[in-house]
Amino acid sequence: MSRSRRSLLCLAFATQALAATSVVAHGDEEHGEPPPPPSASAEVRSATATTAAIELVVRWPTQAAAGGPLHLRVLASDWASNAPLEGAHIELSLSTPGHADVVASARATKSPGVYQGEVQLPADGHYAVAATIIAGELVDVVAIPDLEVGPPPVLAGAAPARGGAPWGVVASVMIIVASLGALLLLRRRRRARAAAPVATAVALLLSSAAQAHGNEEHGDAKPAPAAAPASPGSSGRVFVAKESQFLLGIRTALVETRPLADRVIVPGTVTAPPERHAAIFVPQSGRIAPPRGGFPQLGARVQQGQVLGVVEAVLSAPDRASFLAEEARARADAATAAARLDAAEKARARLASLAGVTSRQQGEAAEVEVASARAALAGAEARRAAFTTSAGASRFELVSPLAGVVADIGVSPGEILSAGDRAFLVVDPRELTVEAKVPEHELARLLGSSDALVSVDAFPGRSFAGAVRAQGQVIDPVTRTAKVVFTVANAEGLLKLGMFARVQIGAGADRSVTAVPDAAVLDIDGRRVVYLHVAPEEFEAREISVGRRDGELLEVLQGLDAGARVVVVGAYTLRNAPAR
Repeated sequence: MSRSRRSLLCLAFATQALAATSVVAHGDEEHGEPPPPPSASAEVRSATATTAAIELVVRWPTQAAAGGPLHLRVLASDWASNAPLEGAHIELSLSTPGHADVVASARATKSPGVYQGEVQLPADGHYAVAATIIAGELVDVVAIPDLEVGPPPVLAGAAPARGGAPWGVVASVMIIVASLGALLLLRRRRRARAAAPVATAVALLLSSAAQAHGNEEHGDAKPAPAAAPASPGSSGRVFVAKESQFLLGIRTALVETRPLADRVIVPGTVTAPPERHAAIFVPQSGRIAPPRGGFPQLGARVQQGQVLGVVEAVLSAPDRASFLAEEARARADAATAAARLDAAEKARARLASLAGVTSRQQGEAAEVEVASARAALAGAEARRAAFTTSAGASRFELVSPLAGVVADIGVSPGEILSAGDRAFLVVDPRELTVEAKVPEHELARLLGSSDALVSVDAFPGRSFAGAVRAQGQVIDPVTRTAKVVFTVANAEGLLKLGMFARVQIGAGADRSVTAVPDAAVLDIDGRRVVYLHVAPEEFEAREISVGRRDGELLEVLQGLDAGARVVVVGAYTLRNAPAR
C-alpha cells in the first residue's frame, strides 16, 4: 500500500473515531419526536373542586414560595349552568399541619366570575383550602384538599442539563477538513487508480458524520402536528380552560326526567285572521299623493279612520264633462235646498208673529216644512262635497279600516296606479294565525287535539303556544294534506306575516322520559352527539339516540342519564378544542 493510500485511510479512521466520540457527547438524544410544546402548567398550578351549587378553579404561580406574596386566581361558576358567579364574596382559609391557619379574601375583577386574592404563607408544603362563598342568598363552602406551594419536585431519571461545544458543528468541520485533505492528495496523484480509495474514504467520512448526528433534521424541520380534536362519540375528553369558557359563553343544562307529549311536526305559514288585517286597494286609476303629514312609515302604528294616502284620478274628456255636469247639478240642488229652507223659516216666523190669529195646525205645518228643508239641504251639501274637483281631477282618500301596524307599503309619491292595485297593508299583530298542513294519514292521531307549539327559524330555542281555530274539510289533491289553523298570541310582535313555521301538534298523552334540550344535540356525520361537562375544565363527546320531540326538548332513548350536564351554548366550539 502506498503512502498516499495509507494516509487517506488513516485520516478516514481518525475522523470516524472522532464522530463516534461526538455520538457519546451528543447525549443519546431522541430527535425523531419533537419536544412537547410548553404547557401553562409549567408556570401556573391549578386545583379544582365542586359542590352541588358551585364549580371552583384556583390557580397560583408555580415559582411561588413561602415568605413572599402568593397570588391566587379564583374562577367561580354555577354548577348547573356554568354561568360565571358574579358579585360574590369569597374568603379563603389555608391550613397546614404545624402552622396557624391563614385567611385571605378574593376580590372580584372586571371579568365576570374571576376573583383575585393575595396571601403570605408561613412555609412551603401542602395546604388544605376551604373557600366560603356568599352570593346573594347562596352560601356555600368549597373544599380544596391540596394546594402545594414551593419548588416543583424533580422527576426521577431526569438527565441533568449538558453544556459544552455544539458537537454537530464540530463534526461538520471535521468532514470539511477531511474532504479538503483528500482532494489535495488526489491532485498530487496522477494515476486514476488513486480515485477509488479517495472515494471510499469520503464515503466513510459521510457515513460517520450521519451516525454521529443521530439522523437529525435541523435544516427544515417541520413543526409537530397540533393535537387533533376529540372524535365525537369517543370516550376522549377535550380541555377548555375556565377563563376560555367564560369568554366563549359556554353554558350547560341538566338532563332531567320530565313528562313529554307525543307530537306530530308539520310545516306551516304565519298569517293574519280576517278581522285583524286589511288590504287597502286603489278604487280608481290615478296618481297617488301623500296626505297631510306624509305617508306613514313601514311598521308605524295607525288608527282606525286615519288617511294613509290620496288618489287623484285624472278624467277623460267625456268623463270630465259628465263629472262637471253632475257637480253643477249637485251645486244647484244645494242652492235650491238652501232657498227652500230660507223660505220655510220666514213662513214660520210670520205665523209666529200672528199668534192668536192662525191655527195650531198651521204652526205645526210650518215646523215640519222647516225640518224637511233642512234635511234636503244636508243631503244636497253632502252630494256637492263628494265632487271636490281640481283641474278635472277627483280625489279619493285611502283610509285604514282598523287600528294596527302598517305591514306593507306598495306605493311611492307620484306613482300612477291602476284600479285594484294594493297600496297599503295594515295588520293588528297582537294575535296572528298559523296555517298548518297536516298529512292525511296523521289526521286520525290529531282527533281531540286542541293545542300546538309553533317555532320559527328567526328565534331558535323559542316556541309559541297555539290553539286550534279552524280545521279544513278538504284534502289538497296534490299534497294530500288538510289545513288546520291555529291562533297564536303575538304580544311582543316577534312573528311576521309569511314566516315559515314548524307546528308541533299534540297527538297523544304525556309520558315521563329522559329529555335533553334540542340546542345541546349536534348532528355530526348523521350521528346525534352531545358534549357532557364532566369536570370543571373538561368536556366529553357522547353519541346518543333520540326519540320524539316536544317543543325544544328531545327524548333520549340511549346514551344519557338524568342528572348529567350537557352543553347547550357553545357545543360546536368544543369540536375544535384540543384533546385532553
